[in-house]
Amino acid sequence: MPVGYVLIIGAMKCGTTTLFNLLSQHPAVAPCALKEPGFFAFDDVYANGMEWYEALFDVDHGVTRYLLDGSTDYTKQPYFPDAPQRIARLKGDVRLIYLMRDPLKRAESHALHVATNQVELDRTRRLDPPYGGLADGLPPSCLNIGRYATQLDPYKEYFDRGALMLGALEELSADPQSFADRAFAFLGLESCPVSFSKDIANERRYERATGEAHRAWSTLRSIAPLREAVKRVIPDESRHRLRARMAPKEKVEGRFELNEDERREVMATLNPELDRLRSEYGFDPDACWDLRPYRPKA
Repeated sequence: MPVGYVLIIGAMKCGTTTLFNLLSQHPAVAPCALKEPGFFAFDDVYANGMEWYEALFDVDHGVTRYLLDGSTDYTKQPYFPDAPQRIARLKGDVRLIYLMRDPLKRAESHALHVATNQVELDRTRRLDPPYGGLADGLPPSCLNIGRYATQLDPYKEYFDRGALMLGALEELSADPQSFADRAFAFLGLESCPVSFSKDIANERRYERATGEAHRAWSTLRSIAPLREAVKRVIPDESRHRLRARMAPKEKVEGRFELNEDERREVMATLNPELDRLRSEYGFDPDACWDLRPYRPKA
């Protein structure tokens, strides 16, 4: 049985980790060992080649139908322009899932994420000067990543509409099983019961985990053979991401809720994107998100 690919291509801060965990529970889906390998986005990672990439998946021959990759870097235009074309070079069945959310809430979550991690597009380089929250304005990439229609546009050149599933975090949160069933049907798979627990990794919060994760990372780094093995297997970008997640964290200070002027400014930029979602992609944003105070009058 040929193995295909399902890529949760984004958007950042829209529930992709939760969906990745749900789809991973299907016996016919082999999840990537790294939720976000960024293989098709980062030049240095892509240079490792397909054999390296496919070694990140534990394939059960005769059972596995899809390899699952959840890299949100695949919809971060104009920063990673080669990702759509590289994905299109994959052989066999390729399916794309794109999650969105209320664009104002996504912008707030994006700001908190950047302030918490102090990295943005280049996750190996800390921000200088540090980002302190919305008092410093929106992070540079925030509005671009929130241009949902624009992020989808490059994929139209390479994939039929039937290869793309659109959904909203709000739909996923309201009924995880129903959303997972919809995704399984999109993949041509039988329904599968999934276990759902709120994903604390991407929850809105002002503190990050310490304790066991940090001790595990410190132990890993202290054992030379393990340290060298990690360097050989995990690319720099992903290794830095793991280190950032496992390092002890301090409370993140700052403002992470948009004020009214900021909300109107964000929506003035993104309203045309929402209109195009409806007219060009068949997704009705007004059915998912209550943005009436900021939407043009019909």
